[in-house]
Amino acid sequence: MSLIRYSRIPEMLSLREAMDRMFDEAYLPSAARANGEGGDRAVGAYVPFDVSEREDEIIVRAPVPGFRTEDIEVTIQGNVLTVTGTHREEEEREDERYHLREWRSASFRRAMTLPEEVDSAKANAEVADGVLMLTLPKSEAVKPRKIEVRTR
Repeated sequence: MSLIRYSRIPEMLSLREAMDRMFDEAYLPSAARANGEGGDRAVGAYVPFDVSEREDEIIVRAPVPGFRTEDIEVTIQGNVLTVTGTHREEEEREDERYHLREWRSASFRRAMTLPEEVDSAKANAEVADGVLMLTLPKSEAVKPRKIEVRTR
């Protein structure tokens, strides 16, 4: 019987590979993620969200370059926000001869659970400089209420 020297190097390398994959997927969406095959509930092109919160509202920002306001649909059902965009193909012009046409159409669908319940009737959505900005007022039920303390 011989002794085998134990080495942690293979375990450390596999941990490093796992960490590299994690950071790659977090900051550089993979092809599977961009095509909606991942678990992030995205379909089509990957659209990142920035979600912030103020005292009375939740703010969501998303880059949507090339999409017009009529190309974007925003829905809120319960506590789930869904943003869908479809950019339609431009028609070919008869007076132009194309050497390359890669920009046909693009679409995305992204859904996320909001951190707080919102009042969708008072929600506001606008696009400026290729950025979709959603202002979602918090529901009255989740806002803190001050309760007056009385003496008996």
